[in-house]
Amino acid sequence: MKFVFIIEDKNDLPLVEIIKENTKHKNIEFLIYTIDESLKEESFKFISSNLEETIKEILEEEDPYLIILHKKKVDPFISIISKPEYIKILDKFKKANFLFLDENAKKIEKVGVIIDFEEDVDYTQFLKEAYEISSILDGEPEFIFSFYEEYYEMALIKTHTEEEAKDIINQMRQEKVELIKTKLATALDGKPAKLKILSGDPKKRIPLYLHENKFDLAILSHNTNHLDNYVSNIEISIAII
Repeated sequence: MKFVFIIEDKNDLPLVEIIKENTKHKNIEFLIYTIDESLKEESFKFISSNLEETIKEILEEEDPYLIILHKKKVDPFISIISKPEYIKILDKFKKANFLFLDENAKKIEKVGVIIDFEEDVDYTQFLKEAYEISSILDGEPEFIFSFYEEYYEMALIKTHTEEEAKDIINQMRQEKVELIKTKLATALDGKPAKLKILSGDPKKRIPLYLHENKFDLAILSHNTNHLDNYVSNIEISIAII
């Protein structure tokens, strides 16, 4: 497996050391590129001072599993006017896997793997890869799902009594949780996994849970529901695989 870190400026150097340390002895080919020509040295490759050109070339020449970049904090007011750079990168390279490290990251220990998919999406492979990435980065993964009870209540209350609606919703919740457990067992070959079940709108509840419990990294899929909302609302480091 190949990881490529793109250094944008000297402030990225401590982040490089975090990844180096965490992936040590993990059978990872770790390459470092830079878009800052002044940082060129034997171990840092240089293609262009343009980030998008550099990413494009790396994807074509290196075919990495993961490209790593920093994630700068953005003023909320400015983000209304203009998309942050990391979101523009995701929009441009939709099929590539990225890890956007928070610029103030000191470690990667607590990893939240977000489970939020349409009914017809098989996300077993995502669970497997998220677990592997967590292990490579020395993180402890917690798989997180939020059941949006109110969403189903509003639909069912029109055609069912309140009691009937509650019974149907409880059954739906149980079935969804059992399905996740089955997929986790398949993806992880029976290895134990920590699963957290929340209640509420997942795109709001899960980012809040990650923030309140001081997670270091969130892992999402390219097929995650409302991916743009998650990416915009999660304040910590983010991986999209």
